[in-house]
Amino acid sequence: MAPVSSEPFLVTVTDPHSVITAIDSGLRFPESVPVMREKYEEAIRQFAALIVIASSSADLLDRIRTPQIPADRRMALLKLFRRCVSGVCDTEATKKIATYTTQSFVENYGSTFKPISKLQEQFAELTSEFISVLAVSIGEYDNRGKQGYVLASQFFDWFEAHFKDHLIIEGPRGAGRDVEPGRTRH
Repeated sequence: MAPVSSEPFLVTVTDPHSVITAIDSGLRFPESVPVMREKYEEAIRQFAALIVIASSSADLLDRIRTPQIPADRRMALLKLFRRCVSGVCDTEATKKIATYTTQSFVENYGSTFKPISKLQEQFAELTSEFISVLAVSIGEYDNRGKQGYVLASQFFDWFEAHFKDHLIIEGPRGAGRDVEPGRTRH
């Protein structure tokens, strides 16, 4: 184990950029356009089709929040709902169809919903540009958190390399439930 200095580490840093762990997120504009379009175009077309048959924006949300739509597709539709209908309806909450009723979202946030007639007008013609812009817009946060997962994994590797004989580290290296403080391992 390396000797511990009595001087605080941050005091010794003269260039703050030298201690940043740079983790490149990869995809940038305009390379992201065809990738996001391929990922989301089908969901955008389904969203537009649901808008046509919905009697209201509340009905649109209810049609999206159904177990008949596979979870991945439903998530994409909920991202579209948040981006196009109501920015205050949290996607993480609206995806929990067994936990929250659609009616609770309508009662609490329905006043923020864009009218279905406006949506029907806006989605009447899906141009190539419209689809591309919307796909990039809803895919904007797809990699959110991934840099943190990479950093956490690097930290776990470093910690285990330096302290494997003395300490145990627990928790997810990627997405997953965090370990609660004070919880003991059995």
